[in-house]
Amino acid sequence: MKWKIFFVLYSLLVLCVIGVGADTEVATTQSVTTGLPGINPPGFGIQPPQNPNGVPIVQPPCVQLKDWTIGQSSGSGNIVNKTFLTSTETTCSVTIEIGYCSTQPALTYPIESFDFEVTMSHGFTSGELVTDRLGPDPSELDTETSFRVRTTMTGPKDTGNKPHPLNGRNSEKMSVTVKFKGYYGSDPNNLQTFTHTRTFTQDTTDMLRQEYLDADRTGRSPLPVPGRSVFVPTITTVDDDGWNTGHYDIMIDDGLIAKRDAWIAKLNAWRVANSKPAVGRADFKVNSAYRNPYHQHYHITSGAAFHSRHPYGDALGIAIFDADGDGDVEFVKHQEALSEDGVLLEEQAELAGAGYTSSWEYYSSHVHADWRPSVWPPVSGSDPPSENPPTGNLSPLNGSYTASAGDSHTAKFTASEAYEKVYWYVKSPSQTGLGTNVKIDTGGSGVTTASMSYTFASDVSGDYAITAYAYNYSDDSVYQVSYTVSVSGSSEDPPDDGEDPGESPSDPIDNTPSCQDCTTDCSYPCGCTNSGTCGGSTPPDDGDDPDPDPEPDPDPEPPGSVVPAPGSSPMAAPGETHTSNFTADEAYEKVEWYVKSPSETGLGTLVETDIGGSGITTASLSYTFASDAAGDYEITAYVSNYADDSVYQVSYTVAVSSSSDPDPEPEPEPPVSLPVWSDIPDPYNLTVGESFSLDLNSYVTGDPTITKIGGALPAGLSLVGGVLSGTVTTVETRSARFEATNSGGSAESEWVKIIVSASQ
Repeated sequence: MKWKIFFVLYSLLVLCVIGVGADTEVATTQSVTTGLPGINPPGFGIQPPQNPNGVPIVQPPCVQLKDWTIGQSSGSGNIVNKTFLTSTETTCSVTIEIGYCSTQPALTYPIESFDFEVTMSHGFTSGELVTDRLGPDPSELDTETSFRVRTTMTGPKDTGNKPHPLNGRNSEKMSVTVKFKGYYGSDPNNLQTFTHTRTFTQDTTDMLRQEYLDADRTGRSPLPVPGRSVFVPTITTVDDDGWNTGHYDIMIDDGLIAKRDAWIAKLNAWRVANSKPAVGRADFKVNSAYRNPYHQHYHITSGAAFHSRHPYGDALGIAIFDADGDGDVEFVKHQEALSEDGVLLEEQAELAGAGYTSSWEYYSSHVHADWRPSVWPPVSGSDPPSENPPTGNLSPLNGSYTASAGDSHTAKFTASEAYEKVYWYVKSPSQTGLGTNVKIDTGGSGVTTASMSYTFASDVSGDYAITAYAYNYSDDSVYQVSYTVSVSGSSEDPPDDGEDPGESPSDPIDNTPSCQDCTTDCSYPCGCTNSGTCGGSTPPDDGDDPDPDPEPDPDPEPPGSVVPAPGSSPMAAPGETHTSNFTADEAYEKVEWYVKSPSETGLGTLVETDIGGSGITTASLSYTFASDAAGDYEITAYVSNYADDSVYQVSYTVAVSSSSDPDPEPEPEPPVSLPVWSDIPDPYNLTVGESFSLDLNSYVTGDPTITKIGGALPAGLSLVGGVLSGTVTTVETRSARFEATNSGGSAESEWVKIIVSASQ
């Protein structure tokens, strides 16, 4: 209310000074130039933007994301990649805080009231929304003032489908969208609204980590969720069969290659001591290593296997071979005396540090070894891993945040964790977004520092933003850190580059303000003097040759901005679809979208036009780069204002390269492997009249067709779809053998014995 009183008092003061009558409208216009509580007012006599009717254009206050917590994840507004995990399999807590920006538009009315809307994918719905305000009163536009929403989303369990897909939540990433709606006053009797929307989306790493939360834990201890940093790209070596029997391009690799090689070294030490030739990696065929939880759950059904070490990347299954070098493969399930090769391989794995081994006790085709923790399974209810997003520090190498035109300036970046790449940007006062990409530093394991030297042009001045945009090495997260360099230089206007921002590519418009006689108009940029002239020394304008602005604002900020949409970044891969979001401070008539390739000049190619209107301030563009695209592509929104005929443009650059995508599309599936049987427990002891069911699909890999190739089934049983089922009717003992066939070939099972006795 106090700003309204201030507004009225100042209006009366100006009316008294200038006079009432023919100049009443002018006095009312002048009264708004004093600014509002909490805002530094513009210089006296300088008028804020106006529409053609001379009414000041009121702009919505600037707000930004400050802090957020989604489920088990949290971060602050400067984290670009806002990925998350849910709280539990069926709940997801949400807390979002949005606050005033550190700078505000020239004429801004504070927020009078606000509300939030929270939505989530995968059938999750919001409970009660609890909203509150933190910090000083909203009318002060204080950066310590923020607005918060809290709620808990609830949804269904993810049961998945057996046996496909083997990715969690049916292969779709979960997302949460929060929309903040603010109400601000355009005059004492009216309110306007604006929205600020943020979407949080899981990346591939958290999509996979979500599977550990979603795994079936009925009657069992929960699976602990691994931290983001342990996931790495799938091992791709010349002998990579079996390293990742999950269904993602990423996996947990707890030094698997080193563990396998240590196992080989121990076996070779034994073989050399026993006058046997050494074996190599080709003899150690890996048939299973990492498995994502869905794969583990749907292919390995026993209770013990639920807490297998395969989903934690420290277990290896090695196909049995002639380990002792005697020319024969001795390996018989349940018979230690006939399993010399299996026993030897277990012994050497333990010497190589394995905490648990098994072979002949349970298996008929391989030896299992894992390097599990000392306590396993984990204790139920253990705390989830912390979500500490990466950070970085950026500062001038010489400690100075000032420079002169023509100086060379060096920035140093230090990350809290190793980085994969650092994209360096320099943003001039006339640019929006991140500015211009001037350098790319490639990092790697253990690399945490980078530097960039940039020479300012000889004719520049103003504040230049230096930004390091970093990709974390251990996962797909990205973040950015910036600081500002104040560059002093010549006060002369820069040379004309021929690009007039007041001209539309299709409809040139002259927006130069004119200066009229001081008896009717004393508006900026003219001003009035005691002699009744405009501009201080220039005679009244005759309307034929508009006077230039005697003291133009250097590089004024355009009333709009364009940035990559949430989930996008200023980097892309060929063939990828990139989305841009444009937000204006005032309604637009139309937005012309241009994409400029490295070989084009000017604005580039017009690819889309969005038609606006009263109250429309946002637009978006989705653009798919060609499959052979490479280099820096400029995205430009060329805007025609709705309130008048003014135009402006805002741009940013997208670096397109085949290696820039942090989440590449998966490689084509490899050829189907030959089916592999695991041991089917037997014998089965039944009584006449007893029903029986045995799913043979659970004991073979490769999704094959299963047929009976030998022996006979007890009366009353039949094989349909790989499931042996029915009700036995006759006292007898039968054995049968089965064959599994897919496009990779066929494999035969062991004999399965079923003994049917008379009922008691």
